[in-house]
Amino acid sequence: MNTEESIELWSKRFSDRKLSRLKVDVWCEKNHISRHAYYYWHRKIQVIKQREEKKDTFVEVAHLSLEAIPISQENKAIDLVITWNGFSITIRKSADIPIVAELMQRLVRQC
Repeated sequence: MNTEESIELWSKRFSDRKLSRLKVDVWCEKNHISRHAYYYWHRKIQVIKQREEKKDTFVEVAHLSLEAIPISQENKAIDLVITWNGFSITIRKSADIPIVAELMQRLVRQC
């Protein structure tokens, strides 16, 4: 059995365990699986999922409204203002742009 098949098998097992509503120890004993193997694959699949999430580096923006901002002493330092779905994000330092990009990715996934 290759790694992909093992991941698929264990993902199904995790789903079955959740549906059974049994505690991990009880489910493992009933299905003749060691707790060690269960938690080993659980951690392994979590790491794989986290790596896949980090691969997404770009966010598609369906609609971006740009508004003219009057220049005053208060907002001369503003580098970027993003307005999306009724929310506005103001970025004052270009160093914060990667943080905002990550925030937008997570918002798009949640919405």
